Amino acid sequence: MSHAPIPSIVRSAEAEYDVGLLPVATLVARRLPFITRLVAFAVVLGLAHAFLAPKRYKASASFIVAQSQVSGSLGGLSALASRFGASLPIPSLGGDNTARLFQAALGSREVQDAVLDTGLVGPNRADTVHLLDWYDATGDSHEERLEEGRKTLKKRVDVSLDDRSGILTVEVEDRDPAVAAAVATTLVEVLNQFNLSAQQTTSRATRIFLEHRLGEVQIQLAAAEDDMRLFLERNRQVTGSPTLQLEQARLQRRIDVQQQVYLDLAQQLEQARSNEVRDTPVLTVIEHPVAPVRRSWPKRKLILLAWGLAGVMVALGWVGLENWTTQAAAAGSPAWLQFRAELERLRGRLRVRRRSSEP
Repeated sequence: MSHAPIPSIVRSAEAEYDVGLLPVATLVARRLPFITRLVAFAVVLGLAHAFLAPKRYKASASFIVAQSQVSGSLGGLSALASRFGASLPIPSLGGDNTARLFQAALGSREVQDAVLDTGLVGPNRADTVHLLDWYDATGDSHEERLEEGRKTLKKRVDVSLDDRSGILTVEVEDRDPAVAAAVATTLVEVLNQFNLSAQQTTSRATRIFLEHRLGEVQIQLAAAEDDMRLFLERNRQVTGSPTLQLEQARLQRRIDVQQQVYLDLAQQLEQARSNEVRDTPVLTVIEHPVAPVRRSWPKRKLILLAWGLAGVMVALGWVGLENWTTQAAAAGSPAWLQFRAELERLRGRLRVRRRSSEP
């Protein structure tokens, strides 16, 4: 009985220098001095970065939208939404939607321009800070400087919303802790002022409309009462005539309807007048910004760790590439030969371009 030949395993030249765990460990041990020097150099760069990087401080303010005010002033919030370019229907305003509306308003151009144009006086500072000068905003016109200032301000302001509690938190980062606190305070104040202005504008428009409508209804009511008076003067006795009784009932219904409309409008007008003069803020600040004592950046431990890891990765990558090229060149790998050919071709192109550029 003949036996089938056992197939032999043929290993290519490239497989002879495949990297495994033991060769890698051996390679790392052999090149450990080089790896150590490169990692040490990276750590030195990390130390320079950590101690020479400009310090920044972060101040924060937290506030919540007062629910009692929100439920009673949906019209004002709708006007605030349209003023900041948002489009939200009045029935959807409330709860999370209202908080998100204020979150979007903090990043609006109108609020940011007001902050940039406001002179800031922070704690522990005797001078007034104008953010356009503080941020070194350049431009030929005030509008161009505002555009540059908005770009800087957006990079330094972060607004977050806690969906569970509805608390909005504004964080401002700056190289001066007092300026950071002043910007955070001014952002909340400007937002509250714009919201109040929107509410008062809406209440004023509502009051003007109701006054006009109330005057029209008053005229219609007087006309209905005059018609009833003329009818009664012409018809002293209506009990014996069904036609006259129906006409009297029709005129009375007209008077009743106009009276009810008049009373409703009068009540709404009084409410609109109260809303117009009301100046209670809808924002309740639960954490006022203070000048931070500790810096938020640079985080030196994190920077050193990042530079150290980068040094290790670069060192291992360099050693691995060097080992691969050495083994590939020794084994005459087709991939290595193709790489050498492409490299020589690239060098030739560079020489031709260099010669053509010489005078």
